[in-house]
Amino acid sequence: MSQVSVVFLTSELFQEIVCHLLPASLPFLRLVCKSFNEAVIPQMFSNLTICLKKEKSDVLLALLNAIADGKHPGVIHAKSVTIRDHGYSFSPPRQDSVFKIFNQYRAKVKKLLPAVMSGFQNATSVTWTISDNSLDWSRDCVVAGIISMKSLKALKLNKQSTNHSRDICLQTLPSLNELVIQFYKGLSTSGGELQGIPELIEKSSGSLRNLGLHVSVHGEPQSLEPLLSSVSRLQIKHLTLSGFFIPHHSDIISHFRSLVSLSLTTIVRKRLKDGDYFWDALKAKKIHLKEITLNEPNDGFIQYLKSYAGLKSLAILRTQGFDKCQSDRTALSFYADALSTHSNTLEKLSITPIYEGSWCFGEHAIQCLSQLCELVYLTISIVDCPMNLAITSYNSLPYLINRIHGMTDNQSYPVKYLMETVSILPKLQVLTIHGAELDLNRDLIMCSPGHKSVVPIEIQIDKQVTSFGH
Repeated sequence: MSQVSVVFLTSELFQEIVCHLLPASLPFLRLVCKSFNEAVIPQMFSNLTICLKKEKSDVLLALLNAIADGKHPGVIHAKSVTIRDHGYSFSPPRQDSVFKIFNQYRAKVKKLLPAVMSGFQNATSVTWTISDNSLDWSRDCVVAGIISMKSLKALKLNKQSTNHSRDICLQTLPSLNELVIQFYKGLSTSGGELQGIPELIEKSSGSLRNLGLHVSVHGEPQSLEPLLSSVSRLQIKHLTLSGFFIPHHSDIISHFRSLVSLSLTTIVRKRLKDGDYFWDALKAKKIHLKEITLNEPNDGFIQYLKSYAGLKSLAILRTQGFDKCQSDRTALSFYADALSTHSNTLEKLSITPIYEGSWCFGEHAIQCLSQLCELVYLTISIVDCPMNLAITSYNSLPYLINRIHGMTDNQSYPVKYLMETVSILPKLQVLTIHGAELDLNRDLIMCSPGHKSVVPIEIQIDKQVTSFGH
């Protein structure tokens, strides 16, 4: 068989290969030859990070000068720009000489930053992190630079502070296809952190397809009403909500008529029943999702799944089940009635509860899982099995040899019956098995999931999986 040298591959094919390499490997690949160097540069500088802080000031100034002069490869090749605005310490340097150097450095950065930001004319995505110490002039320069980016389609704004939210003129930014905003320190009662966001969403109403809103701290969820109630009809296809909820009798559900995928992690203990309204509204509007990710399924979600067919991807992640009895009833209904409705379309399924219970694999799930004829990826939890094992090309498993000695049928039950269940699925390629935390730890505040009280049987389960089939 003749061999083809990588040198003779087309540039498009070679760059496609380079895209799958680790970033740390790219500098070494550049050293091979001139053609390799030319092929690697676009990928190597496709993502550029600028960290604004007083540490390593010489390195930062050299980078800013190269970008401002158009000599840095990222000016041409950067498709994604990350700006980490860490600012400066609130306490100024005590020595006069150090304070003078500090001011000189700040003046140079302030002068270069507008030219730097306006230089990324090919960038389509910007990720901007704003901290407690970020300064007015740096925020103004970044905003002005973002406005000047003609190719910009996506903005990811990480607000690590609420101090400067009113000073960011978000409404002046260009219309976007994707907008993701994360509030690391929550929202104040005044709602000042949201200023400018409804105007930006309104400005992007004709083009916005991907919207993500996150609140990182635990507590009461925030209503979407202030953000979307005054916005014209949106055509959002992908929605991610964390820490937000849709209030009852709200008309903002009309913004989601074109929704295809939804990631919803909004339910906390006090709001467990409020999630029913959202699913009831989707059902009433006949909004049939293709991809769903959520953490606390409820009865409304089960009824919604039963109302249509066509779901392709479903992930139920880190389910806590604050009310164990209710959570188990919901799980049993899910396996008995809801999941089978999508048996002819579902390609990816992930169910990973934190604690053991009916969401874990058991006899109640066997019949339903065996009907998923289109399933390609399956991730599921097993009671008392603290392990994480991925199996690729599942069809090759039957030839493996049994090496388990001294184990009863009861001990091998979870893995054995799971493997037997999925062995008949014609398209399954990847199976990942997780363990679930002991149920007795559910109400122990100081005992976090993954506590050592879970019986360590990783080796036994590994043997059961690799020896299945004989």
